[in-house]
Amino acid sequence: MKVRLFATEIYPLLKEIIQLLTTFSVDSPQAEAEQIVSHFYNLNRTQIFQNPDLHVTWKIRLMIEKMLRTRSNHCPLQYLLGQVEFYNSNIKVTQDVLIPRPETELLVDIILQENKEKHLRVCDLGTGSGAIAIALKKARPDWQVIATDISAAALKIARENALINDCLIDFIQSDIFSDIKTKFDLIVSNPPYISKFDYDILKPELFYEPLIALTAPEDGLYFYKKIINSASKYLSLPATLYLEIGAEQSSKISKLADQAKAQKIIIKKDYNNFDRFMIIYFA
Repeated sequence: MKVRLFATEIYPLLKEIIQLLTTFSVDSPQAEAEQIVSHFYNLNRTQIFQNPDLHVTWKIRLMIEKMLRTRSNHCPLQYLLGQVEFYNSNIKVTQDVLIPRPETELLVDIILQENKEKHLRVCDLGTGSGAIAIALKKARPDWQVIATDISAAALKIARENALINDCLIDFIQSDIFSDIKTKFDLIVSNPPYISKFDYDILKPELFYEPLIALTAPEDGLYFYKKIINSASKYLSLPATLYLEIGAEQSSKISKLADQAKAQKIIIKKDYNNFDRFMIIYFA
């Protein structure tokens, strides 16, 4: 798509970008426009509006035009910027890892609120970018955090993110529990849970994200079965398993937890009032 910008000052530039993003049918054109301008000028939102007459060079215009051309093809802005903010952490993202979602910050909140006085050994299964593990470790430096993923490329990004955020985390390449040799007080996972059928009707932005991190066989339940059926072997009982789940999967995953002899199951909702998190207690 042909993209041209003409503004010579930052505020008119912002308005031009919003107009273009609107034609691309992005969900939040103003928020994205502000992120783009912030990225190229190293300014926060407040500073942008405090400097409406800041000069726009031709070089910056060209770089933003290039970014917008790619964004017009639905490539997620987070990949174009190369990073995302997640729970007070700066997380590097590439197309080797899933983009951390704001909803997942709620999962971190739940874990921290429920375990305020505890010193824990924690495992983040399927860590991807490392966002959950890093958020937990930064909030609780005394916790021992181990993070796993089957993808070597994802673990490379996760390790970089741990360094960026000054977090000491042990990373292990493992297919779920295949290379885990120890037990934990707490396991957390946001596994792939989209069915093959549902994947075909996703928003186009999601097709840029790694398929292995999004979809799962057995109507999206495959990894929940594997994790829940094996969790008690890798937990120092009593202990807890925290899961992010699909909005319509809670009843089926609850049955899996019942069959695994869970002591207690709690389901919590996300910002949109969908069932999104499951807490499974094992005794």
